[in-house]
Amino acid sequence: MKPSRTNRLEIPPQYLEALRDRIRKSSQPDLNGCWIWNLARNEQGYGYMTFRRVFKSSAHRLSYAGFIGLIPKGVVVRHKCDVPACVNPEHLELGPQRENALDCFKRGRYWSEKRLANPWCSKQPVCRKGLHVMDEANAPLRIVKYLADGSPYYGRQCQACKQDGIKKYYERKRAAVKAVA
Repeated sequence: MKPSRTNRLEIPPQYLEALRDRIRKSSQPDLNGCWIWNLARNEQGYGYMTFRRVFKSSAHRLSYAGFIGLIPKGVVVRHKCDVPACVNPEHLELGPQRENALDCFKRGRYWSEKRLANPWCSKQPVCRKGLHVMDEANAPLRIVKYLADGSPYYGRQCQACKQDGIKKYYERKRAAVKAVA
């Protein structure tokens, strides 16, 4: 099965102690109580590992499964401490991907170049047109739309550009009415 952050993950009991030992040996405690993963990390800073040539996953997912238990299908393992390399099971919790993404957004952690380039989602210094500052007053976090299941989708939009667009729309509309009359 392809490794995924939402696939079900359960470690058989006979492998639990070996996995726990490997996680303890491969991490180092810091001053905040985080266990910082010292082995391979991806470009976002999350540790990853292969255990027993079968379990290929993020180090924090394997840590949660090894120390706490089953990770059900459809949920992700979230960091309470906001440190991607942390594998301390006390700093990990289960939750839906939507909450995880919203926490990432609220904390200002944007690792994706695609997300950084998207003015709806990022905290860029200026708007897409480069005319206005993207601060909380001009581009507050708000509900952009509602998804099919009725849940809100959060994002940012430059309010000054939005108002400029509305003005231009009504100017074109007035010009069209005058042209007809």
